[in-house]
Parts: sequence; structure tokens; C-alpha cells
Amino acid sequence: MDIGLQREYGEAFRRLAAFEELLRKAATIGGRASALAYDGLTKGALLPPSSTSALSGKSESQEAREQ
Repeated sequence: MDIGLQREYGEAFRRLAAFEELLRKAATIGGRASALAYDGLTKGALLPPSSTSALSGKSESQEAREQ
């Protein structure tokens, strides 16, 4: 394999490794956010959405402003 092609492969592998690291970081952040949401619901710091807002995709404050 000539040196130019080796460099292209090297760059492709570096980019793939960087992408994999970003995915790991995103999974870690997502797991932490999920754990905080569970804690918030459990401790009463967060309220579950009403069934109306859950179906519409709007927050309770958006629903209240529209009424």
C-alpha cells in the first residue's frame, strides 16, 4: 500500500475513533440527565407532564399561556 493511501486510512481511523469517543460522551451525558430526571421526579422537584400536554408535546406552561 502506498504512503498516500496509508495516510487516508490513518485519517479515516482517527475520525472514526473521534466519533466513537463523542458517542461515549453523549451516552454518559444522557445517562446522567436521565438519572437527574428520575431523582427530580422522585423528590418532587420535577412534575410529570399532564396527559394533555404529553399528547400535544407542549409544556404545562405553554398550555396555560394558550388558555
